[in-house]
Amino acid sequence: MADAEAYIRGEGPDANARGARHFRITPGMLSSLILKHLNDLEDVLLTAKLYDAFVAAIKIKEHRSRLYVLRLLLERVPADRLGALRALVDVLAKLAPGGGGGGGEHGVMSLDEMVRAVAPRMLRRLTAAAGDPSGTADIPQVAVIVQTLVKERAYLLLKGAAVADTARQGRNTPPLLTST
Repeated sequence: MADAEAYIRGEGPDANARGARHFRITPGMLSSLILKHLNDLEDVLLTAKLYDAFVAAIKIKEHRSRLYVLRLLLERVPADRLGALRALVDVLAKLAPGGGGGGGEHGVMSLDEMVRAVAPRMLRRLTAAAGDPSGTADIPQVAVIVQTLVKERAYLLLKGAAVADTARQGRNTPPLLTST
C-alpha cells in the first residue's frame, strides 16, 4: 500500500493503470487508497452544503439544462476541492474501459462499478435525513451525478475551469452569463 501511495503522490493526475502496473500496484490497491483518502476528508469533495442542489440538478429532465446547472454548481465548489475532483474524474475516465489508460483490461472494474464505489465519498449528506437513517436513499442519484461528471468532464470540468478562473480574477459575471 505504501508503494501505491508514493506512486499517487508522485504522479498525481498523470497516474494511470499502465504506470501502476509497472510498479506492481494493483487496481485494488489504488482504489483502496483513493477511497481511504476520500473517507478521511472532513467534508466530501462536492461539499455537503451543496448536496441538495446537486441532487435536484440531476433530476432536471432536459440534458443541456441539467449540464448547465451542474456547471454552475461546480463553480461554487471550493478551488482545492474542485482541483481534486478534476484529478479524480480524470483518473476514473482513464481507468474506465475505453478511457485510454489501460482500463477494461484483465477484469478492471467498469465505470458503473467504479462510480458506485466512489460516489458516496464524493457527495453525501453529513447527517442522515429524516426517514433515511442509513443515508443511502439518494445513492443512485449521486452515482448518476458522478457518471455525468466523468462522461461530460470536457464541458463540466475543463471549460468550467476557465469560467471559474475568470470569475475569481475579478469579473462580476462568468462569460456564460454575459449578454452581448
